[in-house]
Amino acid sequence: MNAVLGQCAQCEHVWPVAHLPMPVESFVKLAMRAACPKCAGTQVKVASVGRPSIEDTPRPGEIECK
Repeated sequence: MNAVLGQCAQCEHVWPVAHLPMPVESFVKLAMRAACPKCAGTQVKVASVGRPSIEDTPRPGEIECK
């Protein structure tokens, strides 16, 4: 399954915003509401379209809560 990866403009965290294929209307809704799961930043840019790497997935204890 392919994913559209977003990158936070504030903390540069990369995460899958949407998994493809999906209807365009659903993708637009997800993309418009995208927020960084690490810092809650709302300035998101497209990092790449492809398969997310397992290294990009945070493991328990790696996410810092503020």
